Amino acid sequence: MSKEDSLNLKSEDLVDDLKIFFSLSEDQITTTFQSITKYGASLTIKKIQDLISKDIDDCATIKRVMLYLIHMIVAHDGKAAFVDELKSIGCDESKAKLFLEQTQILSEKDIETCRRLYQITLYSSRLPILSSFNTNVSHHAVDNNASTIIPIATLALKFRTESETKKISITYTLEALRVFILQLEEDYERVLKEARIFKNSLGDKYILQSD
Repeated sequence: MSKEDSLNLKSEDLVDDLKIFFSLSEDQITTTFQSITKYGASLTIKKIQDLISKDIDDCATIKRVMLYLIHMIVAHDGKAAFVDELKSIGCDESKAKLFLEQTQILSEKDIETCRRLYQITLYSSRLPILSSFNTNVSHHAVDNNASTIIPIATLALKFRTESETKKISITYTLEALRVFILQLEEDYERVLKEARIFKNSLGDKYILQSD
């Protein structure tokens, strides 16, 4: 297998992602492949989570890794070497072989779907994306008055681009945090409604991934 055909196992992030994917059971791997046929271009991370009952962050990784490996297998010759490479980082050989078998039986339509979804994944990776967030709660006395204490939520956001990672922390009262979440939900519904209008007018070339 040439360097161009090889998996980029020098990337620690990729190796970690591959290990997350191949921690799936064989039944879960098969189910994940079946989701391609079931949902087509509307396949989302949430739909994968509904099928295999994994953490949402892991499901994002699982979808990304699946599309990457399918792309590599379809685009390059030397399928047997992929099993050896995956074995070299500790991935289960039988699961690696199962992945190759599942890829080989994909229909041309499913392969085209995977190609388009992989292109979207690559495009998205070049955008500033929210890669992680978490919320912590602390308890504060109002104006140093111990008789009045309120919870304060700190929302830690991490944004990733191709060249750098930025971290931002925002502090809210719980009431303000709830208002923010409600506004975000309203905005999402408005944007989704607009996107569905475009989908109806443009057809299959417009890929709308929502749950």
